[in-house]
Amino acid sequence: QMRARSLQTQLLAKVRGDPEMGANAREKAADICFTLAQEYDAQRNFERALAFYNEALKHDDAHTKSMLALSKLYLSRGETDQCQQLCVTLLRADPESEEASMMLAELMFRKEHYETAIYHFQQLLEKKPGHCVALSQLMHLLRRAGRLHEVPRYLRLAEKSDPRLLHSPGLYFCKGLYARYN
Repeated sequence: QMRARSLQTQLLAKVRGDPEMGANAREKAADICFTLAQEYDAQRNFERALAFYNEALKHDDAHTKSMLALSKLYLSRGETDQCQQLCVTLLRADPESEEASMMLAELMFRKEHYETAIYHFQQLLEKKPGHCVALSQLMHLLRRAGRLHEVPRYLRLAEKSDPRLLHSPGLYFCKGLYARYN
């Protein structure tokens, strides 16, 4: 893999003048760096993983897999500001990223920015109403904010989103949680 990286770097130098081939080569270089970073991450060599995730983003600043993995790494290291910044950037690049939305909402909850966390959970549930983990988190936050009356709307959205969800343990948990809070 290190050899692939060095060969890709040589190729990048050769195709610097051709925009189409250069973009393709930069994308491939970002993928190679991402793979190397994952290997180092699995070996718990976080400094090297961090370096390769950042290198992947230097090659392709919209490499969403690297942004997501790097934000998870920042979160695990307790670097919440970097994690938050990267999640916001990732959501600009990919507004449908469920993991980034969830991570940002949980991060806001940890920072005790409850209204912002509520907003992010609501946005996620508008896109994916059957996300029971997000629903239960939102219920906790709405209870704290004294806005428990908003919960039935999200329970109905979840029920309507997927008929199989009606018998889901996650939805039953959320309904039970709501009954307990109410």
